[in-house]
Amino acid sequence: MKIVQQLRLLIIFSLGLTALVLVAIVKQVQTEQESNVRLEQILSLSSAIDTLAFDLWTLKNFSDNKLITANLLEINHIEQALAKIPKDDLVIRNDITILERDITQVRKLLTLSQQNVSLGEQSQLILLSSLTIAIQSLRESLYHYKLHVINQHKHLQLQLMYLNGGVLLAFALLISIGAVLLLKRFEAGIQALTTGVQQVACGELTTPVTSDYQDELGFLTNHFNEMRKNLQQTTMLKAELEIEVSRQTHALQQQAKQLQYVAEHDDLCGLLSKNTFERLFTIALERCQRDGKKGVLIFIDLNGFKGINDTYGHQCGDMALQQLSSRLQIKLRKSDLIGRFGGDEFVLWLDNQAKVEALPAQLNKLVTLIEEPMELNGIKLTLGASLGVSRYPEDGTHNTELLRKADSAMYHAKNNIEAGQLSAIVFASHTLNDNVTNNVFPYPVVKRQTKRQN
Repeated sequence: MKIVQQLRLLIIFSLGLTALVLVAIVKQVQTEQESNVRLEQILSLSSAIDTLAFDLWTLKNFSDNKLITANLLEINHIEQALAKIPKDDLVIRNDITILERDITQVRKLLTLSQQNVSLGEQSQLILLSSLTIAIQSLRESLYHYKLHVINQHKHLQLQLMYLNGGVLLAFALLISIGAVLLLKRFEAGIQALTTGVQQVACGELTTPVTSDYQDELGFLTNHFNEMRKNLQQTTMLKAELEIEVSRQTHALQQQAKQLQYVAEHDDLCGLLSKNTFERLFTIALERCQRDGKKGVLIFIDLNGFKGINDTYGHQCGDMALQQLSSRLQIKLRKSDLIGRFGGDEFVLWLDNQAKVEALPAQLNKLVTLIEEPMELNGIKLTLGASLGVSRYPEDGTHNTELLRKADSAMYHAKNNIEAGQLSAIVFASHTLNDNVTNNVFPYPVVKRQTKRQN
């Protein structure tokens, strides 16, 4: 049964209880009024009998026909009063019958007294004594009737009290029991919903709220479970979306890194592009200026590389560039920079080169690394290079100035390389050129060794 229906039943029982109370009050008032009416009638009869007794006493002392007539009229009044009394009870009917009999006896005696007014004093006294006895009997009958009315009133009052008390108690118990059951049911449903709300607030979305009743709270519980299920699905979908967003964000970040890498690096060798190298080179110069350090810029151009492309194809040339780039990257430090400016031109920045006397030996090692033979798909190649070197800050403090001087030195080395010589190194500072050993190796790749191709 639903809570609303239970509340309606409680309201109906309460209204019924109120109606019973009203009925009991009305019945009590009616009983009281009936008792008061009968007592007033008894009082009126008692007063009439007292008047009749007084008249008889007067008649006893003064024999008068008018007094007898007045007594007869009083008897009529008493009879009329008795006729108005309801005879709804056997005892009352008996009492009224006795009263009527006594009144009739008094009437007969008065009538007899009226007819025999001229009797002797002896006879008159006997008649008056009989009247006195009859009136006394009437008084006793009226007294018994009065006692019976009072007892009947008490009995009715007790009956009404027990009846009303029992009915009120029964209805009060029913209402109390219904209210207690409804309260427990309501508390259980509210407690279950409160626990469910607390669980949802803590993130617990898997345990449903249970309800043993199909009432409003059960209906609310079902909707709460449906809401919890939808919230769980939404949370799972949100988590999946977050994972997907995170995955796509990571993918976009990777793509951005790849795009940045592609934008900043040469697509063939994986070295820094010209623009990226110049930007990082500028930063490196600022760092050297701030820290008071020195550095070396090396411009490298491979000698005779066009002949390799013409003889073995561009694929072989690309592979040679890739292998050379790998060699150079392995030997460089993290603080050094290497970039490809296009074709077979490379630029190196060697950071923190304070000892100028050690520079020629480093450059000779670099040339040896470049000239180290390589085998590509069964083809053995040996590369040579022209190197132009500029130093910071001796040859300049700006990136364009150092690049220009290193490029100029590289072209000077390329234009002045001797026949049969693989590599040459030229410094922008000519005082260091004599300290460099130009390694001379025969060209195994290009057959026309007598003349170098620039």
